[in-house]
Amino acid sequence: METVNMKKFKWEEKKREFKENARRKADKAATWMYANKETLVKLAPVAVVGVHSVTKIISGAQKSRNLKQEEEARRLNVYDPQNGQYCRLKRPLKNSEKVRLDDLRTHGYSVTRALDIMGLLD
Repeated sequence: METVNMKKFKWEEKKREFKENARRKADKAATWMYANKETLVKLAPVAVVGVHSVTKIISGAQKSRNLKQEEEARRLNVYDPQNGQYCRLKRPLKNSEKVRLDDLRTHGYSVTRALDIMGLLD
């Protein structure tokens, strides 16, 4: 007697329904396009420009968000060459803390140890 995996069965059923639904919608769209050729010819340039504009706006927002994340990562992560690892800071370093960090580095402390002494590690 063969056992049936219900999860697999449900997944196959949903997949089949999705394909049938997509095929039905594609047929309906093709029928509408064939019936409304004149309208489609008039609206196509407007639709292309609209899609292009929306795509540029979305990609611009994505680039801006990526730049902000990259800048924050650059400000909050410090590389320690002795350990070969990045240290995560609680907040960006002030100028006085940078001077103290350089001073501790000249006295032989690693970046990680110096930041730990200063209480700045996250």
